[in-house]
This record gives sequence, structure tokens and C-alpha cells, in this order.
Amino acid sequence: MTAHPSESAEAVDAPAGTSNAVDDFAEFLDELEKDEEAPHEDADDESEDAEEPVEGDDVDEDADEEDEPETPAIDPPVSLSKEQKAAFAQLPPELQKVWAETEAQRNREVQARTTEAAEAKRNAQAEAQRELASIQKRYADELGEYAKLFEPQEPDYSLIATNPEVFAEQMALYKQMTAHRDYLAKQSAEARQQAQAGEQAIRAQQQEAELQVLRRELPEMNDPEKGPKLMAELGNVGRELGYSDELLAQASASDVLALKKAHDWKAKAAKYDAWQARKMEAVRNAKGKPKVMKPNGAETRAEQGPRRTDAAWKRAQQTRRPEDFADWLEKAGHM
Repeated sequence: MTAHPSESAEAVDAPAGTSNAVDDFAEFLDELEKDEEAPHEDADDESEDAEEPVEGDDVDEDADEEDEPETPAIDPPVSLSKEQKAAFAQLPPELQKVWAETEAQRNREVQARTTEAAEAKRNAQAEAQRELASIQKRYADELGEYAKLFEPQEPDYSLIATNPEVFAEQMALYKQMTAHRDYLAKQSAEARQQAQAGEQAIRAQQQEAELQVLRRELPEMNDPEKGPKLMAELGNVGRELGYSDELLAQASASDVLALKKAHDWKAKAAKYDAWQARKMEAVRNAKGKPKVMKPNGAETRAEQGPRRTDAAWKRAQQTRRPEDFADWLEKAGHM
């Protein structure tokens, strides 16, 4: 590489005039072109040497090909059949990824439709049970009213002496009416019990459905330690909002999720209040400290310009790098 001219960095302590600086920059560009031509000649010599065959080249090329990392294969979705998994294994990784994503999306849609169908079936069964319980309750009430019509009247026991035949007829009717009344009363009680059992079954199914919703929406409830703790915290939030323990015991899944949202809002508000408290504490602490004043001898922006231009020129003269010359031209206002 051609030696630099005598105007080295040691001989230049400050930027010369604009004309001298431009001449030096032009000289630097000429030297840069010479430096760029030299590697091309060396590269030609290296290419000629590279054309000579060397033993083991084929082996090295094969080794390089073997060392190239391959895209890892994707496991086939579990929903595929044996034949489909075999076909899946023959595909390139890109197509395997597309198939796997499509199958996963299909499985998610099937799961969503299955869940919707199960919920619809459960709702239909609950509605049918509610209707049956209502019918049984009305039936029990009607049997009770009907049983009152068979309220028996005791026979006239004085007829035993005066007219035993009439007394016998009254006694037979009394027993018959009593039997009818007791039978209807029993039927009414059984129907009422069945209605109550149906209502209890409906409530149990509703509670199970609500619990499934909560387990899906609040996975931490499945944890034996976190679940009870979370429910206790939500109960405290509900009491702060004015709910009684009786109402909290009857809370639905929607109510619990609303309490969870209020619980999260409360936690975020507490964090924000703590952050504001720390911020105000820092402000209060800073009020007692003296203000930092700039010295009278501090340079202004206009005064810093020439100094930075001189420093950029010295750096470009020392390093001879294009970026440093470009920095100097920019600071000097030439770009």
C-alpha cells in the first residue's frame, strides 16, 4: 500500500483551510482506490491456486453437505391414522407444519363444537327436568285439593242401638272415604317429593356446569392450594362490595368471574397507589436538595460547533477512514 504523505496526523494539530482539507480528502480517496484494486489481484491469484485439484476435496464437500443442519421433522398429530402418519412422515418439514397446523385448527373447532353441543344437551335436559318438576309440583297440589273432597264424616254411633243397619252403612262409607283420602294424600306427598328431588338435581347440574365454567376460565381453581385461597380472596372482595355471605354462597359463575375482575382491578389499583406513593416520596425528598446550577463558563451550542469540527478533522487525519471524513464534512457544513 502506498505510504501516506508527510502531512501525517502528527504534523496536523488543527484543520487547515477549506481548500487544503478538500485536497487531503481527495488524496485519501485516490489512496482508497489503490487499496481496493490490490485485493482483486490477490483474489485472482488465489482463484488460480484454487483450480488445482487437491486430494480429499470430494470427501470435504460431502462432509460439508452432511454438516448442513436439516430442518427438524415435526411429530404427526395424534388424531391422524396409521396410514396418514406414514404419509405425513414422507412430506418435507414445510408441508408437515402446514398439515399439523390445519389439523390442530380442525381439532380446536371440533372441540368447540363438541363443547357447545354438550352444553346445549345439558341445557335441554335441565329445562326438561325443570318442566317435569313443575308438572309434578302442580300434580301434588291438585291431589292435595282433591283429597280434601274425600274428607270422611264419622258415623252416628247412636244408631248402633236404634238402627244398626244404617250405622253399618255409615261406617262402611267412612272407611271407604278415609282410604281414598289417605291414598290421595300419599300420592300428593310422593309427587311433591319427586318435584323436590328434580329441583335438587337441577341445582346440582347447574352447580356442576358453573364449576366447569370456572375451571375453564380460572385454571388456578384446579390447584388444591391456590383454588381455596383465590375463593377466599374473592369472597373478601364481594363483602367489600356489599354482598352478604348468603348471596356469595348463591353466586353463579358469571358472578365469580365478575368478582375476579374486580379483584384484579383492586390489585392493579393497589400497585398504582404504591407507585404513586414512591413517586411522591421521591418528589418530597428532592424538594430539600439544592438545585444544580450550570457554571458560568459552560459552552453554548454555537461555541461547541467549531470545536467539534476541529476534533472531527483531527480524527479523520489520524484514521483515514471514509466514515470519519464523512463526519468531518457533515460537521463542517459541506454535506
